[in-house]
Amino acid sequence: MGSLKSNDEKNSFQYIENEIFLQNPTVHSQAPTISAILKGKDLLLNTLEHDYHSLDNREFAGKKLLEAIPELGGKLTEEVLNGVYQTGKPSFGNEIPILIVKKEGGPEEKLYFNIIYQPTQNQSGETEGVSLLAYEVTKQVVARNASIDQLNKLVSIMESAPLISWILSVDGKSDYFNRNWYHYTGSSKDDIFHWQDFVHSDDLPKINNLLGESRDSNKMWEADYRLKNSEGFYRWYSGKSVPVKNNSGELIHWVGTASDIHDRKMYEEQLELLNRELLYKNQQLEKTNTDLDNFLYMASHDLKAPIANLEGLLMAYFEDFDTEGDSSFYQEMMFKSVERFKRTIKDLTEISKAQREIVTELEEIDFEDLLENIKSDIKELINRKDAVITTDFKIVSIFHVQRIVRSVLYNLLSNSIKYSSPERRPEIHISTYESDGLHIIKVEDNGLGLSPENINKMFMLFKRIHNQEEGTGVGLYMVKRMIENSGGKIEVESAIGKGSTFKIFLKKINEIN
Repeated sequence: MGSLKSNDEKNSFQYIENEIFLQNPTVHSQAPTISAILKGKDLLLNTLEHDYHSLDNREFAGKKLLEAIPELGGKLTEEVLNGVYQTGKPSFGNEIPILIVKKEGGPEEKLYFNIIYQPTQNQSGETEGVSLLAYEVTKQVVARNASIDQLNKLVSIMESAPLISWILSVDGKSDYFNRNWYHYTGSSKDDIFHWQDFVHSDDLPKINNLLGESRDSNKMWEADYRLKNSEGFYRWYSGKSVPVKNNSGELIHWVGTASDIHDRKMYEEQLELLNRELLYKNQQLEKTNTDLDNFLYMASHDLKAPIANLEGLLMAYFEDFDTEGDSSFYQEMMFKSVERFKRTIKDLTEISKAQREIVTELEEIDFEDLLENIKSDIKELINRKDAVITTDFKIVSIFHVQRIVRSVLYNLLSNSIKYSSPERRPEIHISTYESDGLHIIKVEDNGLGLSPENINKMFMLFKRIHNQEEGTGVGLYMVKRMIENSGGKIEVESAIGKGSTFKIFLKKINEIN
């Protein structure tokens, strides 16, 4: 576009351009410009160069600047030009809005310019005019205004959110805190404070480290830390911060929030304390159980020899005496007592084995074969009670520990027959099936039944609910203990006068380990 310069004029423009370049190196090569030389005390246009269509084909020689380019403004521009001429000192205008047509056929636009007014001097050092260079900064202004609008919207959201919100500069200094911060800390916007003063000293190094890492990586960080409130007490907060970058990918600030998690933290600490206490009590209980197991093992082992000796002495004693009449009665009573004692010792031995047993030896168990074996062992009891036993084995066989499954079925079946109702013939139904990935063994009878309060008591050691048959109160305790030790469980439903149903849940094992 228009260009007419003398050597002196070229030197003036070069000086101004150099000044601009020092301030912003990208402007010299990228920004559209308007440059002019004004001569004399009336500051009349001598030279004009520009990159804008609306200034083309204008008569400017010998005119004042605002006559040639009224878009540059009014009285204020004249005052600046006169001031530069009179004082001989340069002046600068930042982000001056100008309405101008940039390209042919384009609309009139509001563009923003930074303007440098530089006095020009003759060889004697006297001011003889003013040179002007306006370079466009519209993109920067629009981008900054958009950023400000975005920031204002963000601040509006932060003010309405029920959280503490903040913005930190790249160097970690506070640019903004929302009203929740001031309400919580008791500080004021007019106060000079450092946010670090409100963070617990034990947590501050962690936060500083996270800020440093986030500055290097431009990644979000989050942490739990304690903040001091207006009363000087600390509460736990969960903080999160997101780095905000400019178009060049450089970090310009962090935006963060902090939500109160104090009650949750206190609950977690209490829960952790309770867990530690529970762990300690479990360890103590395991130790006690181990001690009891050892005692049972030692007691059952150490009592075998004395009771065997007692039985031998009784047999030797009664060989030398007449066992008719009362002597026969007392002899029978003594030997029955010895037998009960031996059964108790045997049960104690079984309990000790059950406590110590580790389920590792698995084998395939056929339910039909197992039941026939058990029926053979209690044949006399079945015949004496005239019991009827029916089956429905939907699961024909399983992999498990033979001794456990046999003991469970043996105790449940024999108990169902022993404690049958005298008013009806004993009927026991045994079934197997699969449910929810578990193997279920169900034993149903029509016996005496149990009251609700006695259902849990029946599994207590040495506890007997019915007394019409001899027993030690160990069988069902053993059943429950062995099932639970192998990872299963037992459930009971019962009603007095109707009978009971036992369900044994065993973990499903598809093959031998």
